[in-house]
Amino acid sequence: MSEEIDFSDITRDDILKAFIKYDEMKINNQLNNHRQAKDYLLFWNSQEYPHKYIVGIAYSLKYNQEPLDNTYYNSTGHHKRSAQWCIEKNGFILYADKKYKEYLQKKYDNQKTIDTYYSDLKKAIKIFQNIEKLKNKDLNEIFKSMSNSDVSFEEYDKSQKELGFNDKSLFNTLKTKAKTYLEAIKENNNTDKNQDGDDEMPKNPKQTQPLNQILYGPPGTGKTYNTINKALEVIYNCRENDILQKIQDDTNISQELKDIKDEREIVKKVFEYYKELGQIEFVTFHQSYGYEEFVEGIRADLGSGDIKYNRLIG
Repeated sequence: MSEEIDFSDITRDDILKAFIKYDEMKINNQLNNHRQAKDYLLFWNSQEYPHKYIVGIAYSLKYNQEPLDNTYYNSTGHHKRSAQWCIEKNGFILYADKKYKEYLQKKYDNQKTIDTYYSDLKKAIKIFQNIEKLKNKDLNEIFKSMSNSDVSFEEYDKSQKELGFNDKSLFNTLKTKAKTYLEAIKENNNTDKNQDGDDEMPKNPKQTQPLNQILYGPPGTGKTYNTINKALEVIYNCRENDILQKIQDDTNISQELKDIKDEREIVKKVFEYYKELGQIEFVTFHQSYGYEEFVEGIRADLGSGDIKYNRLIG
C-alpha cells in the first residue's frame, strides 16, 4: 500500500478539516499517543499540531477511511509521499523543532538555559502568529520582526493576553532569542549546503557563549556592589552612567519602583527583578581557583594527525 500513497490531491481545505478533526479526537481521548513525535512543529490558530499526524488525518477524511498508518508515508522530504511536502505545498509553515533543539544543545551547556530558550520561542511563535500583520508571514519573517522590534509592545501585549499569557518581561528578552533562532536557521542552511564537503575547524576560533565577567579579589573589596552595576550594564547594553535612565525607559519595571528616591535602592531592586527572571546568576568559586583558569585553557589539536595541545582562551 505504501507505493500507492500520493498527497498531490490533498488541499489546504483538507488540512483545515484535519485540524478540526484532531481537536475533536483530542477532546474525546482518541489520539494515538505514539504518533505525537515532532521533527517539525506545525502551528495553526496559535495551536500546536504534529504535522505527520495531521496529514494522515487529512488523507483519511478525503478518502473516507481509517487514519492513515504512519509507516506508509514519510515525515520529511520533498516528494508526493511526504507529510512535509504536503503541508508546505498548501501554504503552511513548519518550524524546525528538532534542528533548533540540537542547535541549542551545541550552543549552551546549561539545560535550564536550553529549556528556557526553547519554551519561550514556542510561546513567541503562538503570540506573534496571532498578530494581524504577521499572520501570513513565514517563521523567518516573524523572528526578524521580533528581533528588529517591528511589532509594538502594545500589539504584542494584546495578542499574548488573547492567548491567555501575561508575561510582559518576555517581550524584551525575545529580541535576543529571535536572533539565536535566526542564527540556528542560518547555521543549518550552511550545514546543508556543505554536507558533502570536509568539516574544517576555523583557524581563529572565537567565543560564542554569552558575556561573562569575573570579579576577583578578597572579601570587602566591593565585588558584590560592582556586580550589580555590571549585570545591568550587560542587560541594558549601556555604560554605568546610563543605567538609571535605562531603568526609567524599561517597560518591564513598575512605576512604583521607578519612583523610589534612593538611586542605589532602585538599581538593587531592578537587579533582583532580573535575577528572579533567570537573566542574572551569581556563581561563587572555591578559593583554590586562580584567575588564569578562567582566561586560558588547553585543547587537543588533531589537525596534523599527531595530538598536540594548544593554549586557547578559557
